[in-house]
Amino acid sequence: MDVTLTEQIKLTFPSDGQRKAAEQAFSAVTKRYAEACTYVSCYYFEHNCTGSAIDLHKVLYTDVRASYGLKSQMAISVFKTVLARYKTVGELMKQETVAYAVDGRHDTFRKSLDWLQKPVVFRRPQADLVRGRDWGFTAGMEMVSVNTLGKRIKCTYQCRPDSRLFDPAWKHGGAKLVFHDTDRNWYLHISVTKAFPDTGRSRITEIYGHDRGLVNLVTSCGDNGETVFQDGQGVRRIKERYARTRASLQAKGTKGARQVLKRISGRENRMMSDVDHCISKTLVSGCRAGALHVFEDLSGVSFQNLEDRNASGRYELRSWTFYSMEMKTAYKAAMRRGAILKVNPQYTSQKCPGCGAIDKTARDRSQHRYTCKHCGRVYNDDEVAAKNLRQLGIWYVSGVDNPHFSKKVSGY
Repeated sequence: MDVTLTEQIKLTFPSDGQRKAAEQAFSAVTKRYAEACTYVSCYYFEHNCTGSAIDLHKVLYTDVRASYGLKSQMAISVFKTVLARYKTVGELMKQETVAYAVDGRHDTFRKSLDWLQKPVVFRRPQADLVRGRDWGFTAGMEMVSVNTLGKRIKCTYQCRPDSRLFDPAWKHGGAKLVFHDTDRNWYLHISVTKAFPDTGRSRITEIYGHDRGLVNLVTSCGDNGETVFQDGQGVRRIKERYARTRASLQAKGTKGARQVLKRISGRENRMMSDVDHCISKTLVSGCRAGALHVFEDLSGVSFQNLEDRNASGRYELRSWTFYSMEMKTAYKAAMRRGAILKVNPQYTSQKCPGCGAIDKTARDRSQHRYTCKHCGRVYNDDEVAAKNLRQLGIWYVSGVDNPHFSKKVSGY
């Protein structure tokens, strides 16, 4: 498995004059690049989001270079940046499904780019740089060279002493030139890639089942049978506070309120990204090499009966970052020679881990309790799902290609 991560370096300058000249050059190229991306995005949207980078190149390359003054490689990178952004938006939309009923028959379908109401706009000034053409290290990695609309800018930089940039096993890739408002400095976000061996079934050393939720962000069950809960009440309170703040500022509608909204935009997403990183690190760091992490396959999940929830409850479900946590756990596990397995979520919250009976009514959502009517065992409802997911992982390691629960035959 190829794992790609991002390393940040802060660009520094020996004098104030060089810093001012470099900042002007960086501001110009990132602004033009973002404007070019928006221009190409509008064209792509108006043509039904179809076509490849080569198709866009044939039609728009001359206009992009003439109108925005970008050099040849940057003009080509604009098309790839736009298509990559639409691909990301499309993947996120595929995670949502729409439920409908026709003649008494209920069905669902996944969203696609056809649901977009307006083109993607690149508001943040930034530029994607190709290694070797637009950026690169010089002088034995003591300096970095960055291409602009004019001449190249060579500057020193600061980064972590243990940065993967200095590890020859990690291959340098593209970079993104961005300005951080927090400390008013320019940074390069450099992608680094390393290949890790895939972990086959025969190399699995232990199995963990992880159930994701809102009350408990993750509930895990390992080989020792112990259940560990990652409480989500603190995160819930923070998200509710952000929602109230946004609603209050939007209701005011004043210039000052809009400025505050712009300033706090993205804070909640960054907070949740950090939470997902911390939880995924916790899940993986305590495991031996070769651990298998089993998750429910929630792609295309559809939340039913949203009308029974208030606005806060509906937003809580819609903003659930289960996919982000899954992806972060996947690459962290791969770096420790582990793997993740996504399984069919059917009956994972209804099956008793003790006797195997499947009963939908055994789960009391209001009390977060599962009481089996056949054997009398009582569990936390999230604990039930974690134990059942681990059981599916055991079946997978034993040779079952598509482990799942069924009321007729379990596992096949």
